[in-house]
Amino acid sequence: MNTTTIQVGTGKTKIKFEKNDFPIKDFDGIHDDLHVRVILIKGQESLAFVSIELTSLPNNAVEFYKNIVQQETEIALENIWITVTHTFAAPHIPPAGKDETDITRITLMLKRTSEALRKALKLAKQTQQKAEVGYQSMKNNININRNIETNSGWWLGQNANEYSNHEVRVLSFRANDQIIAMIVNYDVQSNIMDKVLTTEGKHLISADFVGYSLEAVEQYYGNKMTAIFIPGAAGDQVPILQAKMKRLDGSSLNLHENGYRLVDQLGESLAKSIISAEKAIQEYSKETEINMCMISVEVSEQQMQYTTSELEPHRNFDFIKTGKKLKIAIQLIKINNIYLLSLAPELNSSFGQLLRKKLKHEHIMICTLVNGAMKYLPEFKDFENITYEAMNTSLGKGAAEKVVDAVTHLTEKGRWSH
Repeated sequence: MNTTTIQVGTGKTKIKFEKNDFPIKDFDGIHDDLHVRVILIKGQESLAFVSIELTSLPNNAVEFYKNIVQQETEIALENIWITVTHTFAAPHIPPAGKDETDITRITLMLKRTSEALRKALKLAKQTQQKAEVGYQSMKNNININRNIETNSGWWLGQNANEYSNHEVRVLSFRANDQIIAMIVNYDVQSNIMDKVLTTEGKHLISADFVGYSLEAVEQYYGNKMTAIFIPGAAGDQVPILQAKMKRLDGSSLNLHENGYRLVDQLGESLAKSIISAEKAIQEYSKETEINMCMISVEVSEQQMQYTTSELEPHRNFDFIKTGKKLKIAIQLIKINNIYLLSLAPELNSSFGQLLRKKLKHEHIMICTLVNGAMKYLPEFKDFENITYEAMNTSLGKGAAEKVVDAVTHLTEKGRWSH
């Protein structure tokens, strides 16, 4: 084993919106702040993990942020992960402006987020120090599968009979007996406050319950510790409590600003699991081996026949392939005996578990929405059941099977780059 000591630096900066920035699309103000978080690792390979508290990012925004990171750190572009926490209570950055209003929003969001990113990178470079690595997981049942069969077909709800992986996975970094950084991975969408307005009709920005949990963990450990959340295989997973939802009987729930109590409740629960996982780490490794490999797989594209707002359950649906191909980049980082597998599309929790079995390894973080977004990667059963995930994506039938083959190929002997 080719091990060495690693240097780890961290930075966290608030995304500062000004009063005159609002409204930003349909957001009127701020309930709680959004942040940019950075972890820099220097070892056999130099790595940068950047997390922005947004829903998702288009490819051009990812390249924009990657170039900033490379300029500031000289880390190779392929060694930079740009991720999001997947909070739904934050303004989107669209891939292109349809009109002047869109262009103004894109310009504003890139300006505000890049200002925070540069400051976080500066802090991360200043705080680099020799660090040890540890890993542990802890179960928490605050996620639930959202695919449920109705009279009209499969649709969105809460279904405890469908699969959910409940493991909260924590990769922890320690220096001088102090926890300085964490990468947290869990199968859940941070959407308690999705499209929730106050009783006065205000739509407020929020980092939602994942953001709450990260703040709680950082306050617990102090010493300018930074915790990054990377969404797991959460394409079909939602929190067990949500402030706004339609019930299967046709009635609806809307808690308005009282929904923030749910944010606090689930955020506190997730934070306790993260801390408990770190406390359960039996040994931190003073010497670290970092290996990386990457592969790109071509999959069939399908027509997206409806916008997200137009979608509804179907008993019959023609999935139509366009004849074109799309590329999915898959990257695997191995830090000692911990695997971090990244993809841009969102995966079902059950599909994440299938990939773990194919990797035949104990400690695996399935990281999604990394370096872009590609909607959902449906499994065969999604096309069979005509789920929301199967209808709301451009990734066609057979894509999941090709990803499984590619991931298996990644771990073949001799595939690691040193």
